[in-house]
Amino acid sequence: MPAKNAEDTIKLAVRSTLSALPLDGELLVADDRSSDSTLQTLREMSRTDARLRVFSGESDGGVANSLNFLLQEAKHSLVARMDADDVTLPWRFAFQSCQIGENADLVFSNRINFGAKIASFRPSSISAISQEAMPLWLAITNPVAHSSLLAKKSLLIEVGGYRTGPAEDYDLWMRLVCAGAKITRISVPCIGYRLHPNQITKGEDWRRSFIEDENLLTSHD
Repeated sequence: MPAKNAEDTIKLAVRSTLSALPLDGELLVADDRSSDSTLQTLREMSRTDARLRVFSGESDGGVANSLNFLLQEAKHSLVARMDADDVTLPWRFAFQSCQIGENADLVFSNRINFGAKIASFRPSSISAISQEAMPLWLAITNPVAHSSLLAKKSLLIEVGGYRTGPAEDYDLWMRLVCAGAKITRISVPCIGYRLHPNQITKGEDWRRSFIEDENLLTSHD
């Protein structure tokens, strides 16, 4: 979980994730030089649950660098992604881990969207995407929520991890598909996905930089 200035949402994101984690799991959070109370909150929470490991200033900053650092620090063969403003649903890891195997290297889930009030939730699309259909979907759009990812750590590292850019997640999915990774999306929602007007991907500047991203043009190399 990367975090930056997330003091309003970090407690719920961390608590829900720890509640869903198995006892031998761990939650790694990289604080990216927050100027609010995010880091202080994380350190206080880590004192009551040893599964929470907090890092600050270990990477060069930015989402991609933070995620690559956390990948190297992760002790387990399976890794999951979480956002500092989303909510992990109680059954997430138990359910998704059962899907990883011969037919799936990366498993994404459906999501429940919510707004300013967590009670204002509404379900997203309920369709599943098979590994056979995923390459076609990715050629058209990014059909998966990054924070719903559960994956084999070794594969993410083998293709070089995340690259800095406006769509570090989509770029990685494209490289994984080209490398033969089996990616699926299940219809069961495993996260609560927070929608708010200040999301980076809603801005025109982000959309323009996404279209012009050289990483995406070379994802097949």
